[in-house]
Amino acid sequence: MTIEDYEFIIEELQKVIDDAKALVAKFEAENADQSMPAEYHKVHALYQRAVKSQKAYTHAMLDLVESEPSVLNQLCRESSPIEKSRQPSMD
Repeated sequence: MTIEDYEFIIEELQKVIDDAKALVAKFEAENADQSMPAEYHKVHALYQRAVKSQKAYTHAMLDLVESEPSVLNQLCRESSPIEKSRQPSMD
């Protein structure tokens, strides 16, 4: 996998995490966690799996960066304000 692949997966998992957190909060605000405990626990389990997966993908991405110095150099160049100013404008 490439850094871009990892970044995409991590971003998508963040969307799942955010949605699950919002749904858990809605369940709790409407006391649905009490009236529908099975569904509440399923959403909470989904949240936990997404967080665990995101952590695993983040660690795998960092391992890739650590094992491939060229990847780290590329990331540094891409995030460098100097490099960004050298890139052609899309205007």
